[in-house]
Amino acid sequence: MTETTTGAGDSLPPGEGSDRGPSMNARTGSPFNRLLVHGTGVIWVMVAGGILWILHGYLRSMTPLGHDQVWREDLGYSPILSTELFLLYDLPGVLALLLTSWATLSYLTMLRTPRISLKRAAKLLVILAYIFGLVAAAGLVILFVPPTTAGLNFGIAVLGLALFLAGLAALKGGDGLYGRPGLSGPVLMLLAAIGMFTLPLRPLMYAFALVPLAFGAAVFALYGAGWIVFGIGLRQETVMVP
Repeated sequence: MTETTTGAGDSLPPGEGSDRGPSMNARTGSPFNRLLVHGTGVIWVMVAGGILWILHGYLRSMTPLGHDQVWREDLGYSPILSTELFLLYDLPGVLALLLTSWATLSYLTMLRTPRISLKRAAKLLVILAYIFGLVAAAGLVILFVPPTTAGLNFGIAVLGLALFLAGLAALKGGDGLYGRPGLSGPVLMLLAAIGMFTLPLRPLMYAFALVPLAFGAAVFALYGAGWIVFGIGLRQETVMVP
C-alpha cells in the first residue's frame, strides 16, 4: 500500500487520508490503539469527563466544606489541613483530566483529516497532558499538594493546546456536529481557549484576588458543559460500533 500526499505536502498513511469526519468504528490492531476507547465509549468518556470538570470547578473554587490547604510562605507550598477535603476537591479534577485526555487521543486516532502533521502534534500534546494527569494523581496518592496542583494546572492547559490543533485539523476534515458540517473544529478550538484560560485563573483568584471564586467555578462549568455538548453532538454525526 502506498501513501497519499496532499496538496499541503503532508504524507497520509493508509487509512488516514480522507476529507470526512471521524470514523467512530475505526479500529487498528496496534497495541497502542487497543488501549484507546472506541465507538460510543468515546462519547460517554467525554460526557463523564465534562461532569467531573464541572464538579471539580465548583468544589475547588468554592470549597463549600471548608479549606483543605493553606499557603505557608516559610514552606513555599500549601500543606494539607484536611486529607478528606483535599481528596474530595481534587480527585474529580484528576479523573476529569485523565478521562478527557484519553477521549481526545481516541478521537484523534479516529479522525480522518489531510492535516496529518497537526493531528500528530495534537496527539503528542495529549500524551503530555495525560502524563501531567498522572503526576497530579501521584500527588493525591502521596498527599502532597504541589504535584497535584501543578499537574492539574499544566495538564488542562496542555490539553487545551492539543484541542486547538485538533480543531484546526478537524476544520479540514469536514466533520460536523448537530447536523452542521465542519462545526466540530470551532467547538474544539472554543474548548481549547477555555482550557488554556484556566492556567492563569488560579493566580487571578487566589494570589491577586482579581476575580471572584464563583467566576472560577463558572469557567470550569462552561468547560465541562463544552465537553458534554461536544460528546453528544459527535454521537449524532458518526457511525457507532454496536
